[in-house]
Amino acid sequence: MPLYRDDDSQKMLLLVNPKKRNSVVAVSLNGRWWGVDDILQSCVPIQEGLRQVQTCGERIVLFVLNCLVCGFMEGGGSENGVCFLPHPAGELAKILWHCGRLWHFTHTKTKGSLCDRISQCYMLPVLDTIYVQKKWRKHGFGVTMLQDFCQMFAQEVALGISFPISSDMYHGKKT
Repeated sequence: MPLYRDDDSQKMLLLVNPKKRNSVVAVSLNGRWWGVDDILQSCVPIQEGLRQVQTCGERIVLFVLNCLVCGFMEGGGSENGVCFLPHPAGELAKILWHCGRLWHFTHTKTKGSLCDRISQCYMLPVLDTIYVQKKWRKHGFGVTMLQDFCQMFAQEVALGISFPISSDMYHGKKT
């Protein structure tokens, strides 16, 4: 599976349960198989807070949380869920660590970046994706990420949120 939406040169090798095609068991990294939970665990047990994705390792954990946990494990590909594609290489993404584990992420389209489907650019920063794992919803992490987005672009006159907005996010309720 490609690590980036817009670049096929870097791919992730996934081990899938043959009895449940949409169940990823492990990911191959550096010639070794790692369980999904192992990848989301920081080697620094006190890892806390929101970080901009900058390193290859951070990009891999974002991919695992985005595509595998949300997409497969939490039913993102289901009829009522949303299945996220890998993020484009040059776009802004942040991950939120809590208790040494990665549970949440945001993805932002910056002002002037090219829209995916048309040859026009975004005229304002847009919060494209905000994701909090189900077990951590209603703990303030979504609000933390939303506040960070607003603070990051405090000098802007207007900010956007991508559409469609899931009914759960619109109503601010736990699923």
